[in-house]
Amino acid sequence: INKIGTVKLTDASKALIDAARAAYNALTADQKALVTKLAKLEAAEKKYADLVAANDVDEKINKIGTVKLTNASKALIDAARAAYNALTADQKALVTKLATLEAAEKKYADLVAANDVDEKINKIGTVKLTDASKALIDAARAAYNALTADQKAIDAIGVVEYTDASKALIDAARAAYNALTADQKALVTKHAILEAAEQAYKDLKAEATEAIDDIRSSDINIQKVLRNGKVYILVGEKMYDTTGKMVE
Repeated sequence: INKIGTVKLTDASKALIDAARAAYNALTADQKALVTKLAKLEAAEKKYADLVAANDVDEKINKIGTVKLTNASKALIDAARAAYNALTADQKALVTKLATLEAAEKKYADLVAANDVDEKINKIGTVKLTDASKALIDAARAAYNALTADQKAIDAIGVVEYTDASKALIDAARAAYNALTADQKALVTKHAILEAAEQAYKDLKAEATEAIDDIRSSDINIQKVLRNGKVYILVGEKMYDTTGKMVE
């Protein structure tokens, strides 16, 4: 048993484990009771079995190869995923190709999404001045825009205000962006605008909170007030915006 050493997925390692097991099994019951390394042998057997199981999954992942939009390619991906999911936690930790599997799943999903758009575009056919032709074009455009919905959601934010409506637009844009894959995020050209909007809303919230605190604690005539989500300066009975312009 001591000769087993570090368990590896090799014939030599398997031979050492098998030899130790055979020697143990050949003992009488009384002799087995005197063996002090049985737990080590059992751990080695388990580790080797785990390595075999993990390697089987790695081999299935390797078989995926170049991902294509075909039933055969999908079957290879699904077989690898099913094999991985069937593993124990210890076995999963020994899989070395999980990132490759996840990349293959992502690529196939991207191919499916892109193909759906291509199919809608192909359905357009000869363009005519009819409602039916317009509907086909609109459907294709909508499907394509759905792949870049984050861009439109960011555009929809507009001027940032400290209002529930503005916050909802910002949150919708963030959710659309977060739902993208890493590759899709890399194609987003307006992420900086989204981040700026989030920071602007955060700043407005802080300013509004300060204004409310001022109103609660101040007994002077010059105060900050919050109205319709915007901060104003109240001087006596006259109100001014933050640029100094008097408002009704």
